[in-house]
This record gives sequence, structure tokens and C-alpha cells, in this order.
Amino acid sequence: MKPKILIGIPTCDWYDYCLMEFIGSIRALDYDNTEILFVDNSKGDNYAKKLNSLGFKAKQIPYYEKPRDKMVHSRNLLRSEFLKGEYDYMLLLDADVIVPPNSLSKLLTHNKKVITGIYYSFYKINGQTRMMPVLWMQEDEKKQLMKFFTPEEVEGSKLVEARACGTGCLLIHKSVLEQIQFRYKPEVDACDDVWFCHDIKQKGIQLYADTSIKCKHKIIHRIQNKDEWKSRKK
Repeated sequence: MKPKILIGIPTCDWYDYCLMEFIGSIRALDYDNTEILFVDNSKGDNYAKKLNSLGFKAKQIPYYEKPRDKMVHSRNLLRSEFLKGEYDYMLLLDADVIVPPNSLSKLLTHNKKVITGIYYSFYKINGQTRMMPVLWMQEDEKKQLMKFFTPEEVEGSKLVEARACGTGCLLIHKSVLEQIQFRYKPEVDACDDVWFCHDIKQKGIQLYADTSIKCKHKIIHRIQNKDEWKSRKK
């Protein structure tokens, strides 16, 4: 029997600008044993109603101003719903990451507990803004230092071991979600995706990436509105 997948999507009305393209990408996925759940953290309920009107199930959580709070509470609600159902994996998607049609079926072929596709974002490196894969490797084990995979290192089609990634296109097996909740530490400048990767490493679970799955990150196309996006990182 094909594994049953919960596609979980934290969202809010920030992402309305790319909603239809995003919906088109998940409707085009070439794997059919799925259920889709949005968790909405908008101030009002209009966005959840819009998602419902488009044929999607959307649960709403209390409004959180800070993005890290939005994401942690949204992903933990998705985790809770996942564990209550008869699912084998959860595919976590960010609401501004556009996945290729074959992304889910390709991730499943590897039979890994945690595996991600590839997408890019902007980062400040040595004083310069660069577009880099949202994927890191271990640089120094003793000092717990990581470094980015370079664009050249994620070219082509290969399976690579990684130390950390974002949650924009992340497939997680049930056995992992049974052990680990999403969290962050307010005093540390890191989001819940980094803590999730830290926690799986502590459990001896290896993270992988399929470099053939190249997703489009819509935030890159909104970089011109720098003040808006900068404010959302706090």
C-alpha cells in the first residue's frame, strides 16, 4: 500500500500574493494518497474562509505577532493532527515554496526518515547579500559549526547528507514526529527549523537532501520590499 501523506502548510494572509500559484503546485503533485491541511495564523478569519472556499481544510490558531511563534505553534498543531491520523509521513511545505510535480514521489523513493528538497533564499555573508540554498553541512563537529552548501554543491541530481535545512519542502516520517516537537529558544537567533535539525541529530537521525528537487521560493521575487520582509524576521 502506498504511504499516506499529510501535506501540512503553515500560512497567513502574508502569503496571499502567491496563493494561487502555490495551490496550483500542490494540486499538480503526481502522488495521490495525500490529505492537505493549512494552519492559518492571520489576525482575522477571512483568509481561512478563502482557503475553505477553494476546497481546502484550514484550521486557525490564535494570532501571534512574531514569525517564530507563528511557525512553532502552526507546525505543532500540524504535528498533533498528523499523530491523530493514520499517516506515514508529513510533507511540510512553506506557503511561498513552489514544488515541482514529482517532488513528493521522488522524496518517497529514497525511504529516508527526514529528507528535503532544494530551494534558495537571501543571506548576509561576509557583508554581502547572497542567494544560497537553504541547506547546511557540518563544518566543525566539536564547535557545532555549520556552513552553507554552495549552489555548485547542489547542482545535478544526487542524494546528499546534510546537517540542517529549512522546512519549505521537508518530508518527515511518523517515527520522527512521534519523538520530536517543534520549538525555538528566544535567546538564540535561530528558528524552529534549525532546532528541529538539531533535535533529530541528537536522536541519531540523519537528514538528507535530494538535489534534483529544485523548488521556487517566491520570497525571492518580493525582495524589493525589503522593509516588509526584514520586519518579519523578528
